[in-house]
Amino acid sequence: MQQIDTLKALLHDEQGGIGFQLIWICFVILFLIPFVWDIASVQYARRFAKTGAEAAALAATQEYARSLHYQPTVQGVFRGSCSQQEYSPQDVLRRYLSQPTFGAPNGIGMGYANQFAQENGSQLTTYRSWAEDGGILVEGVSIPWIKVYVETLRPVHTAYWPIYRHDLKTPNRALAVAYLADWSSQSRPCNGSDDPAASVTSPATTTEDMATCDECTYDFTFEWQVTLDRAR
Repeated sequence: MQQIDTLKALLHDEQGGIGFQLIWICFVILFLIPFVWDIASVQYARRFAKTGAEAAALAATQEYARSLHYQPTVQGVFRGSCSQQEYSPQDVLRRYLSQPTFGAPNGIGMGYANQFAQENGSQLTTYRSWAEDGGILVEGVSIPWIKVYVETLRPVHTAYWPIYRHDLKTPNRALAVAYLADWSSQSRPCNGSDDPAASVTSPATTTEDMATCDECTYDFTFEWQVTLDRAR
């Protein structure tokens, strides 16, 4: 009889049940902590993947801007050619637009895009560069933009990666633009020479000089800048 009473008392004792529930809750919490870690890791990687993509796009675009600003120039000045009979600003600008950089070849910026993506812990997966009409007008001639589009992947370090059966990677993308921000021109009489030093050291040609100048060419200074294009 005493044994039966003892068994009934144990069945009605809730302390054991509460203890079991606490153990179960702790187990669930411990099981969920790695998932919370993984979610936070994805958000962290996504943030820095954006930084890597933007850095890659800007670095590549900067190379296009640098090439258009300095080559082929003398002390930063793109000189008109008297020997090629460039007697109007438009003649000089047409030769400027024939520079290979305006074809936006991948070789100019792709290496820098890949380098800066890696330095920011990302992998460059897509790279495109192209010239796009709609830029600034210089003496009635449209100077296009150079655009660079990149896509990157950044690995995510997770706690439960065996469950996902593959490594997680966070994608991102960025678009940057090199554009002509400012320019100036200076006329120069053709004195039978295209000596680079002539246009650099000679004073600016005045309106009076131009009135008596039978053959004159033009020297241009271009200022290129880069920016992220967020309207895409």
